[in-house]
Amino acid sequence: MNPALWLTRSAVVRADAPALHRGTECVSTYAGFAGAAAAVAGALRNRYAIAPGDRVAIFSANSPEYLEALYGIWFAGAAAVPINAKLHVREAAWIIGNAGARVVFSSARLQDELREAVGEDVRIVALDGPVFAEIRRGERMAEPHPVHADDLVWLFYTSGTTGRPKGVMITAGNVMAMALGHLADVDSMGPDDAALYAAPISHGAGLYNFMHVMRATPHIVPASGGFGAAEIFAIARKIGSICMFAAHHGGRRE
Repeated sequence: MNPALWLTRSAVVRADAPALHRGTECVSTYAGFAGAAAAVAGALRNRYAIAPGDRVAIFSANSPEYLEALYGIWFAGAAAVPINAKLHVREAAWIIGNAGARVVFSSARLQDELREAVGEDVRIVALDGPVFAEIRRGERMAEPHPVHADDLVWLFYTSGTTGRPKGVMITAGNVMAMALGHLADVDSMGPDDAALYAAPISHGAGLYNFMHVMRATPHIVPASGGFGAAEIFAIARKIGSICMFAAHHGGRRE
């Protein structure tokens, strides 16, 4: 039930299919995506001593490397802790400590400040830095670690509007039920229906990755890393068919 199995299967069935895009530029095929995830898993195990069930945080804006790190965490049998990149470093540090994460994937611009906030016991790897680039080329785990239905795979934190954020535990079984239910009852995408991540992968937009990985469709992160109407329309004109999570503002209807 490891979500990384969906990636490895897609990499076998559609190895050369476009997988990860930065804007309209394809930066990785499915074979490359799965290979990078396996290498991240290898580094988590061998370089950082992450064991199955351990928590690994991601405190970063959207990027193709974000998805590689995310699947690398699952590949290793660990649980991912996505943290909204718009939070203050001190808020992120509290979540990292509460979750018990010993490794954090972040960005180079936050590295020094985050290290000061979390202390030396937490290892920080910049997704846009040379260490992560080295990790992606490193020794790969042979296959995803076995994960059972009740095992934790994703630990989301609430916004904390009425107090401290609270961790919401999502199991492998939860993920499978959601993904299969979506394909059966909500939407069934074809191989050319790309996922566009204009909203944070650390929130609701990230949940849609599973169905697209299962169907081996493209994953597109805008070059800006966020939402821009002109940029999104330009991507849509180039790519063709896109699926996008977006917040709805419930205004009054006349």
